[in-house]
Amino acid sequence: MKRIMFVAVCLAAFALPLVARTIEAGPEDDLQAVLDSVQDGDTLLLADGIYEISDTLQFTERKKVTIRGVGFVDIISLYYIKMLRMHSCSQITIENIHMVHKRGATSESCGEDADLIYAENCDRIRVLNCELNGCGTIGVNCYNTGSIEISGCYIHTNTTAGIRIYMSRGKKADKIILKNNRILNNYEPIIYNFNKIYEDTDEAKELEMSGNVIYPQPASEFEW
Repeated sequence: MKRIMFVAVCLAAFALPLVARTIEAGPEDDLQAVLDSVQDGDTLLLADGIYEISDTLQFTERKKVTIRGVGFVDIISLYYIKMLRMHSCSQITIENIHMVHKRGATSESCGEDADLIYAENCDRIRVLNCELNGCGTIGVNCYNTGSIEISGCYIHTNTTAGIRIYMSRGKKADKIILKNNRILNNYEPIIYNFNKIYEDTDEAKELEMSGNVIYPQPASEFEW
């Protein structure tokens, strides 16, 4: 009887939902270790300061998580690598963070795989009020991500594109919201699948764009 009661209690405990927490971290903390400690539903607050990383930050199979900078938060990669890689995540918000590669970081060039934010097989990703620049290959790069919102961001001087959203054959994005961003001086501003976008458009029904400042705008190359 005791064993049955013990099992019942354990099962009941496992059935309880996780309690959402607020986690605070600062520049002295190991960012990867902090991300590893984040559970579904948590909010991670990064304190004002400079955070240096030398390896790609990995964030996998999490949902309903907010990562928010408080004050001026600069995450600087010492190498030309992907800075934040999200895989199989859902309902993730990244807010008020500046991400950049260190000038003169050890590499032969700016790198071919040095995206600042990379999301693969994710859904409902939001990037809000962030600055993404430097030698990043792509500011925000999404592959097979069902829905994404990028709003209020300053995305500039990336060597391939400011934003790239790509769906594999047979898949289609549910909703893409690009609002009130400044997308300046990237090699290409926005690439959606194989289409280059140089201005707000409603040509694709899943694409919602408004209030973006995009430069340069080679209108003669705009194609769908």
